[in-house]
Amino acid sequence: MFHTIAEKDFGLKILNSLRCGILSVDLQRRITAINEIAIRIFELEPQNYVGMAVETILGEQPQLLQTLNDAYQMKNLPSRAELDLNLRDGKSRTVGYTVSFTKDDDLLVDGVSLFFKDLTLVEQLNEQEKLKDRLAALGQMAAGLAHEIRNPLAAIELTASLIKRKMNEQPAHTAQLGSIQSEVRKLNKIVTDCLEYVRPVKLSPEQVNLKSLLEESLGNAFSAVDREGIELV
Repeated sequence: MFHTIAEKDFGLKILNSLRCGILSVDLQRRITAINEIAIRIFELEPQNYVGMAVETILGEQPQLLQTLNDAYQMKNLPSRAELDLNLRDGKSRTVGYTVSFTKDDDLLVDGVSLFFKDLTLVEQLNEQEKLKDRLAALGQMAAGLAHEIRNPLAAIELTASLIKRKMNEQPAHTAQLGSIQSEVRKLNKIVTDCLEYVRPVKLSPEQVNLKSLLEESLGNAFSAVDREGIELV
């Protein structure tokens, strides 16, 4: 037997003090109890829903209504399960719940109570952990790809350098070979930057010639802006 102090509405205080949502319905499918947390989770307007038909109030929650229907047919009620609630913005909210029967003074079942807690944040944290695992795997794959890409780039740059030495007397050709070497270095830098993106950040400050850096940046930009018809000032 459960004893409480003889204070009016003490049971309501307990009901609204719990950190989980509570929804109770009787055998006629009328709401007999609903606390503030449940109202917030269901995104209902704050008002008294006791005595109203649960299908009328929560008609947009088919999984919940099915759970309440199935409870009367179960011999062993679930101690913990999950269901999805439909939200107004078209998204869903995951709640963990447990179900129990309510009984009258003669210990006969006169309704069902659902106790539930919003698990949306838990689900989001789980997804974030899965994302971290995928990013870690992607980082390992990127390291392998970088190695495979750098080898042919090194061979191209070396070959261009050797040919350039043999063609010292042909400035036009050596300039083209120098361009090849420059582009290879850019590709190599892109590979390095991709690797750095998945590695822990380590700052390596160094002094640079701002004029040279600006001229190099402008040189890289000119080839693109000319194609787009942009005038660079």
